[in-house]
Amino acid sequence: MATRGLSKTQKRKLQKKRAAKRLAEELQTGAAEQRRHSRAQEIKAARTRTASTATALAVAHEDSHVIVVNKAAGMLCHPSPGYWERGTVVHALPSRERRPGFSAIAPEMLEARQEPTGEADSFIPRAIVHRLDKGTTGVLLIAKTPEAEAHLAEAFRRRTISKRYVALVQGQVRLSATKSVAALSESSIRFVNESAIEVSAPIDKDPEQPGRMRVHALGKAARSRVHLHAWSPEALVSLVSVELFTGRTHQIRVHCAHVDAPLVNDDVYGRPEDVSAARERYGPLMKARPMLHSWRVKVAHPDPAKKDALEVSAALPEDMARIIRMLWSDLGTDPAAWPLAAIQP
Repeated sequence: MATRGLSKTQKRKLQKKRAAKRLAEELQTGAAEQRRHSRAQEIKAARTRTASTATALAVAHEDSHVIVVNKAAGMLCHPSPGYWERGTVVHALPSRERRPGFSAIAPEMLEARQEPTGEADSFIPRAIVHRLDKGTTGVLLIAKTPEAEAHLAEAFRRRTISKRYVALVQGQVRLSATKSVAALSESSIRFVNESAIEVSAPIDKDPEQPGRMRVHALGKAARSRVHLHAWSPEALVSLVSVELFTGRTHQIRVHCAHVDAPLVNDDVYGRPEDVSAARERYGPLMKARPMLHSWRVKVAHPDPAKKDALEVSAALPEDMARIIRMLWSDLGTDPAAWPLAAIQP
């Protein structure tokens, strides 16, 4: 701003205003620089610290290309606010269970992902090629080399990876229970056969509830196939396995709630009265989490010399196994041996 024509008093006020603005900018710049420095220190700590000895990381398979772990409930996949020093799969990797095939992870795989993830407050290393929710247990693939990273990322992109989950859901899985939002032209629920339904319903963030997802016409395409294995009319609980054809955030939880069969003990997508009843009935048997387990993954092996696919499964966690034994004592806890049951219309 030109000062010509201003009085001495006006000039002094203008100089004071400019000085105050410069000082504010310097303070803001300094604060931003301090935040960047603190963030860098947190990320550095996240990369180098390991979990306490109480944190166990069970390995289901390891070779020179990949590690497949059986993630425990309550463990995050990677460092993020509140979990910079411990409590994640990344922290536990150095002290993981040593099985045949154990070897070091390529150092570059512990560097941050280069592509944007939309999570600026988290440190996601390249080794983490997909994720499970904090409360979800089971099979998690980890890339040990850049070649394995590229191979697995392409498999997820092209949807040539097979993922099968096991869940306990509240209520019966049936078409007639589908919520009215299923009438969206972008959404469909259909019978695959007498024991399975397929849910194709787009998933988007819920703008009114941060961290929550919803079925919405403007969401990303999502497809799940739900297989019924057993139904308990006394407990009003179904035992299902779910095939994922896409990998959206909270996909199984959202789709099961969409057909009015939310996961047992899911306090985000379940009905409050059902969650309370489940905790009263199974309290000592289950952990505070939705009853969901990543049971089996099958994908072409990252090593081109290996003709057989990499197929790994993880035994059911004890909390789900206890409830299954309680409700269906003759069923056993091996999902591969479970029969299929007919879904009611």
